[in-house]
Amino acid sequence: VVENSPIGMFLADAEGAIVYFNPAVAALSSRPDVELRGDAWLAHAHRDDRERVTRDWHAFARAPEGLFDVEWRAWMGGGKVRYFRSRAAAI
Repeated sequence: VVENSPIGMFLADAEGAIVYFNPAVAALSSRPDVELRGDAWLAHAHRDDRERVTRDWHAFARAPEGLFDVEWRAWMGGGKVRYFRSRAAAI
């Protein structure tokens, strides 16, 4: 189900590093695997969003209570920007 979902889904370890993502994440981000694993995905956040998203993501990873829910922009290359809403919950 996860592999075929059109919704991007990911799994992170206890430190917040992305260890798995489904094909939809790669398709939506237009990035190769190596640019999405670990913390690498944060480098693609828009410069005006990067500090906030990084801070909030790492805070959630340290104390995963409630829901991580953030809207942010990503550089897509060629001057294009894509808007994302990322949500995560500890399982």
